[in-house]
Amino acid sequence: MVIESQDVFKFAAGGFRDFTRIASSDPVMWRDVFLANKEATLATLDHFTDRLADMRTAIEQGDGASMFGVFTRAKSARDHFLRLLEQRTMGHRQKKCDQLRFQFYLLLLLKAIFLWWVTNLCHIKPLP
Repeated sequence: MVIESQDVFKFAAGGFRDFTRIASSDPVMWRDVFLANKEATLATLDHFTDRLADMRTAIEQGDGASMFGVFTRAKSARDHFLRLLEQRTMGHRQKKCDQLRFQFYLLLLLKAIFLWWVTNLCHIKPLP
């Protein structure tokens, strides 16, 4: 089965936009990044090519166990990534709460200092 270049968009779902978002980045930037990291890029491409060949072989030979292993590892990696994102988000929320709490206590302290200053400046006696 041959898929024409435009046919891929007929089957693309919402995730396609997110998955291909990097393609809308500046091509000059990516060219420069890849050239500046030539050795690492080539090593990664070689590794990817090898894993892709392994998957092709597994499909060709009907090796369901190998495919299952790949899909299981991919799911575990994604789940781990989502947990990291969630932890980072929770960390940001906690940090924001800590900042707000600090600001609140700082305002209380400044208010107390201001009241002390006003009472001393004007020689006002505090209420009993």
